[in-house]
Amino acid sequence: MPVLRPRSVLAGALYALLISGTAGIAQSRATSGTLRGALFLVVLFGFFFGGFVAGRGNFAAAARHGAAAAAVAVAVFQGLAVLRRLLVAQDVSLVGLLYNVMFAAVCGSLGGLLATRSPGPDAIRRLSTPSTDSHPPPTS
Repeated sequence: MPVLRPRSVLAGALYALLISGTAGIAQSRATSGTLRGALFLVVLFGFFFGGFVAGRGNFAAAARHGAAAAAVAVAVFQGLAVLRRLLVAQDVSLVGLLYNVMFAAVCGSLGGLLATRSPGPDAIRRLSTPSTDSHPPPTS
């Protein structure tokens, strides 16, 4: 069973936290329903992109890396939100927190799976240089 690479998970979590956290804060302050829906899509994209970053180069366990990165990002963000709610004496929903972690993990694992399908930074070089094991056609 492949082991998680902490550096990949942390990189993906930082991207997910940056995108999804910013959009989540903006969503909590938005008044329009349309804007809230659009920002929710940005939050989902953030977890997806964080999973993509974490899964990149970890082809044996890309989905696991993506899910871990998204779960770490949402755990950090939700942890701060719980602290804020406790300081203001608001209710904290455990079911809602678990739902958010699971939803983020699914988006992150899908991003990690997409990372296995992307060609990578050396794709143009691979296509433009002739392969060493190809032989010229025989001349008669």
